[in-house]
Amino acid sequence: MLTFAPKTMADLLPLLADIEHGRTLGHTASISLARVQAWPWNEGRLTRCTARLAAGERAPAIHVQRYWLCGEAYYTLSDGHHRATAAKQAGRRRIRAVIHGENWCLPGAHWLDLPRGILWRETAQPGRLRWIMNEINGDLRAALLAVGVNVLR
Repeated sequence: MLTFAPKTMADLLPLLADIEHGRTLGHTASISLARVQAWPWNEGRLTRCTARLAAGERAPAIHVQRYWLCGEAYYTLSDGHHRATAAKQAGRRRIRAVIHGENWCLPGAHWLDLPRGILWRETAQPGRLRWIMNEINGDLRAALLAVGVNVLR
């Protein structure tokens, strides 16, 4: 399992996703919290979610997008960062989630221009690349390299 910071993973996954071949799901399932890329940004909201969980309230399902990378499923959130974080802090292993869709990540179809910090993706035309993102640096750069993105030097 990849162990980058949740924010880094949430940035990485859509960059490498094969969006054209993703699929819509829209079903509810129990998923592993270890695979959910959640980070709280509102301390008050996290405190309320933690208190509700401790009181035994059943929280609504979180809303996620599933990404397959290196043979494993990871989830980014569109709703539920604080509920997921509270559940993780309480030692829960699983959480109910509405999985809206899934995509497969293709690191080998991407190229990172190291000197300029630009991410490119191969097109259907052999030898042609399409620009994806500028200013790739820091943790995101390390994550791209770790998952096997090709390097332009």
